[in-house]
Amino acid sequence: LLHWADVAVSNETLKLLWLKLIMKLILIDSKITEWQEFAPMASAYFMMLNDQSLTLDF
Repeated sequence: LLHWADVAVSNETLKLLWLKLIMKLILIDSKITEWQEFAPMASAYFMMLNDQSLTLDF
């Protein structure tokens, strides 16, 4: 298994790449029509991105 600790990228770079991936998936998935339901997930996700102490364990 690939561990992120072995990848030479900063935590901020990783978060930005993750954000781009999520946003692309959202744009591709035209099935998301209930934005009221999606909003809390997006809000929680951005709160997670803003948490500087967060470590992404995959």
